[in-house]
Amino acid sequence: MVRNDISGLFGKSPINPLQQHMKQAHLCLKEFTVFAKAASEGDWEKAEASRALIIKKENKADELKKKLRMNLPSTFMMPFSRRDLLDLLLIQDSIPNITKDLVGLMTTRKMIFPTEIASDFLELANVCVNTSDRKSTRLNSSHVVISYAVFCLKKKTFPLSLLLN
Repeated sequence: MVRNDISGLFGKSPINPLQQHMKQAHLCLKEFTVFAKAASEGDWEKAEASRALIIKKENKADELKKKLRMNLPSTFMMPFSRRDLLDLLLIQDSIPNITKDLVGLMTTRKMIFPTEIASDFLELANVCVNTSDRKSTRLNSSHVVISYAVFCLKKKTFPLSLLLN
């Protein structure tokens, strides 16, 4: 059926799939704290179970990324550029990818941090999760800043207000 009205110019919003992907990326990173705690205690059985969950969540994030790319509207009536959205997706997808790589490396080497830095490492993991949580919440509440955020990421400059919030 051919649509003759103006609504055909507007594609389905890609924001919801982008939010779903960020949620999955955040869940993957959140599971890393469980892995890191188990690894720091030398509980490799628990760490391996956590690693399996991280891999599963990273694969789900990849599926969501592929689905978003395949269904991204090709219409010209989006409030931000297609390229900016894909750049943001690429940066966002690095969260679960790096998490999966890190747990793979730590598991393979049976990496245990020295007692002096183990608590700092766990604290750093928690800071990363909290930052991810704040940024995913911000993505859910403010679609207008996506282009600006991508612009800042490309330039590798961040206004102080973005870093502090």
